[in-house]
Parts: sequence; structure tokens; C-alpha cells
Amino acid sequence: MKLLTILLILNSLNSLFASDLAVIELGYIKASDRINNYTKKFVGNLNHILKQKGYFAKAVPLPSVRDLHNSNEGIIHGALSRSNLIDNSVYPNLKLIETPVALLKYQLNKKKNKKLTKDQSSIRLACIRDDRLCKGMLGKGFKVVEVNTHKAQGLMLKSDRVELVMRVNIKATGVKEDLLVPKLNGLKLEGYTKPFVVNTYTYINIQKFPRIYKALSDAYKVLKAKEWELKKL
Repeated sequence: MKLLTILLILNSLNSLFASDLAVIELGYIKASDRINNYTKKFVGNLNHILKQKGYFAKAVPLPSVRDLHNSNEGIIHGALSRSNLIDNSVYPNLKLIETPVALLKYQLNKKKNKKLTKDQSSIRLACIRDDRLCKGMLGKGFKVVEVNTHKAQGLMLKSDRVELVMRVNIKATGVKEDLLVPKLNGLKLEGYTKPFVVNTYTYINIQKFPRIYKALSDAYKVLKAKEWELKKL
């Protein structure tokens, strides 16, 4: 009976502590289970640090771009993971946190030993649909073909319907692991160009939430400095 009473008291204290934490809602794009699991791990590690300052981060899945719109309007506090290529003139209230959430390493790949023409305008490049980096940066000089999945990329390359695919690996800050895109089974690939890196950042409504901006900035610095490791459940 005494043990049950003690457990009830501890549970009450935990609930009270949780309710005292200020919730930071951060929108993110739930593109896949792989991205979703990475996000949960990252936010879990982030909260180990934030709770010491009285905050608790909550990742809110939203459709593409709505996280930026809602953040800029102050409906939520910020957007968890976006590239540094965002046009801030469209979202004047948002300010990025300099420490990246992740590093995206992009590279164009082709079949190993496959020879391509020097005329880049005839080269077909398969990208994941709505990838603004592919269309806006690498698509220039190529015929961009959009597909919905990585599997579709592989099938198009196997059947020679495209010459190149655009692949990305994510090096996670605050999660000591790489987030790799699915392998293209049965294909041996090699780089067509040198890989390039794009940083992703958290965008916060600095006008309404300056304290949250500082709390997250400080927490990200700790994650990066300590190379935070996941706790095994």
C-alpha cells in the first residue's frame, strides 16, 4: 500500500513537472517513416537539453510550406528543418538558427561505367517530386524527370529511361547516425559530379518568440559540441 502511494505521488510530480514546461511547436514535413523516425530521435535528444531551461519541443507534421507560413504568422513557433535557400522576403518574421539540424549531401549518380554525351542538354535526370533543389539548382541544363519514390528512380535508371538520378544522404546533428536514402537494388552507381552540401536550419518567429529563439540556439550548440548520442530504450 505504501509503495502504491509513493508511485502515485511520483507520477503526480512528473505530471506537474511536464505541465510546467513551455511547449515549443515546430512544424516539419513528414515525408516518410524514415524521416519521421529521425525527427523523433532528434527532438528527443533536443528535449534532454531544453527541459533544463523549462522548455519542451514538439514536432508537428504539416504539409510542405505550411510550416513556414504558420511560423511566419505566429500560429506555431517555428519550422524544424528547412534549407538555407528559403526566400526570407516571403517570410519576414522568420530567422534561422545558425546551427544546422542536418547536412544534406547531394550527388548526381549514373550507372557505373556508363558513358554519357558531353551535351548536357540531352541528359535526363530523375528527381524525387517537388525537390526544389533539384529543379532549381541542378535541373538547369538537364531534362528533369520527377518521380514519387526512390524505387521509381531505380527502375527508370535500370531501363535507361533516364541517365542520372539525384541522391541525398543526411548527416544528422544531435543524432549520431547517418540517414541514408534507400539503396537502388541491382544497380552499381558512381558519382557523375562532386557531391555538394546544403545546410538545414530551424526557422523561428523572432518577432514573437525571441526567448524561444535563444533557447533553441543554445540547445543546438550543446548538441553539436557534445555529439549527443541516442539513449537506448
